[in-house]
Amino acid sequence: MKIYPLIVSIFFATTPTIFSDKSKAKSIIPDTNKSIELSAEGDKKRYFYDDHKSAIEDYTESLKFNSKNTYALFSRAYSKSELKDYQGAVEDLNQLLAIDPTNGPALYNRARANANLKRNISAIKDYSKAISKEIELQHSYFNRGILKELIGDAKGACDDWGKGIEKGNRNKRAKNVFAENCLPSNFARFELKTKNNLIMKRARERNLAGDRRGACEDYQLAKSNGYVAPKKYKLFYKVITDPYCFLRTL
Repeated sequence: MKIYPLIVSIFFATTPTIFSDKSKAKSIIPDTNKSIELSAEGDKKRYFYDDHKSAIEDYTESLKFNSKNTYALFSRAYSKSELKDYQGAVEDLNQLLAIDPTNGPALYNRARANANLKRNISAIKDYSKAISKEIELQHSYFNRGILKELIGDAKGACDDWGKGIEKGNRNKRAKNVFAENCLPSNFARFELKTKNNLIMKRARERNLAGDRRGACEDYQLAKSNGYVAPKKYKLFYKVITDPYCFLRTL
């Protein structure tokens, strides 16, 4: 077998470079203590300096040393929520709940994040789970009631607000909305208002999808039920929407 000196010299010249490059790739060894230490650094930045961006960096480093550090996941999700990164918060809480499915505070915070993302059904489910674990009951009942109103469930909303003002909960906002909407003398009006708001939501969705006629039909239906446009939009509805929808539904 003939050996070519040039090829051999090239191989041995390049081999050390190949191995030295690989040796530079650092693999992080799981270290629970280091993970806890980095989480504590994140806490300092969050609590003392209100620096959520830097705190997130510390929690992220913490998770490199222990990917199952649920405290770091919970704290990073909280900081992401404070920075209005609700999707990022949901992803962290999903990861946490995959490790600890019974974590009530994580369910409550995921409900809040999903509500901010307008995922009302998902948020309602998480609030229900949090309530079953007696987590933040006064807020959970009130918030779930608001979401039920948004999906058109007036009775469910009133039931939740009623529970939100029971002994031990006493949510002032729940007390106010219950008195305004849920007493026998005004529930029918609230129920109709909730129904009309849902119809108008569908009208807006149809309009955005290009279904102008369908949007106008929903608007006319809401009007026939007594819908009145918000004060700041009244002129627009009167001058633009009403004539336009009259022609579209002829």
